[in-house]
Amino acid sequence: MNLNSPKLASIENCTGCLSCYNICPTSAIYIVKNKEGFIQPKINSTKCISCFKCSSSCPEMNDKEQNKIPIKSYAGCGKNKIIENSASGGIFATLAKNIISNGGTVYGVTLKIINNIPEVYHTRISNIDNIKDIQGSKYVQSFIGKIYIEVKKDLDNGKTVLFSGTPCQIAGLKSFLNKEYKNLYTVDLICHGVPSIEMFSKYLIYLSKKYGESLSSFIFRSKCNGWGPLIATVTTESGIKKIINYRNSVYLSLFLKGYIYRDSCYNCKYANLVRIGDITIGDYWGVEKEEPTILKNKLSKEEGISCILINSRKGIKLLQDFGKDIIIAESKLIKIATNNSQLIKPVNNYIHKKKRIIGLNKVLGIRLFNILYKFHLPL
Repeated sequence: MNLNSPKLASIENCTGCLSCYNICPTSAIYIVKNKEGFIQPKINSTKCISCFKCSSSCPEMNDKEQNKIPIKSYAGCGKNKIIENSASGGIFATLAKNIISNGGTVYGVTLKIINNIPEVYHTRISNIDNIKDIQGSKYVQSFIGKIYIEVKKDLDNGKTVLFSGTPCQIAGLKSFLNKEYKNLYTVDLICHGVPSIEMFSKYLIYLSKKYGESLSSFIFRSKCNGWGPLIATVTTESGIKKIINYRNSVYLSLFLKGYIYRDSCYNCKYANLVRIGDITIGDYWGVEKEEPTILKNKLSKEEGISCILINSRKGIKLLQDFGKDIIIAESKLIKIATNNSQLIKPVNNYIHKKKRIIGLNKVLGIRLFNILYKFHLPL
């Protein structure tokens, strides 16, 4: 073994942002899945030239990114029908629409189901008609692939770029780019944590057997009963729609309880008020208690209300230049954080002794899910 070969982040700390995978000049980084189905980068020693770009670009091994405390915070929602396909207030979709209308490109997460196998990955769009493909929450880790390389090409060609993702993915992009671009705007999400695509795939296979046919779509946060109730909807290939209450789904309830996340999620350095994106968005849970005056005078809760944290000067510019179709009302940060605990701390699922070890809740949660799947019991 070459003692001068680079090292990647440990299994416990790697977020799967794939900055290393994108920056490697010899394609020496390859992707494997660990025993829980999470992607993990590895180094092919025969291709590695020991340039150390992979380890130097890893945001978990370096602190390059400039995180900031929010400057302003708002409650908000989009004005137009684009909000209907969004999980909450349609802020990202509205910004995306205006960015594309001005000749820019947008990067977000899409979910496709082919033969009951889900694909959740980041994609590039430059057509307003495709915004619906990247709307809505996806409670599973998205695959970055080589998308950072595409972002850099757009930026170098002078295009305005809007990139949305989990905070660790924003950190991965910024670390890969390794310089400030005036034409890049980043939107990070209030992230609870991410299950693996393998576990989600097992869940969809179970549902297809339950309903007796293949699935064509899955919406994690459906508004068929309005904004607020935690329900998902699944559509079969014949067009039959089924409503799934989170309390009646093992996968979704384990997600809410924080039992099936990636190891790094339980010690996430981005789950606090020091934000990595130019703006942060999420559901404004508890808005009716925290800001009753806003609901009475300015915003309607029926279609969904988002919280918006402005974290940088570029965030101010993003909202000013591309947020003309967004209704906003100023709100205190502490009120937003009251019912968004990941703005305070990560999910605490670790036991601390002499060293950190994985908490029993996660071990039991993943084992429970796999046992239920193996024996075809209700998921």
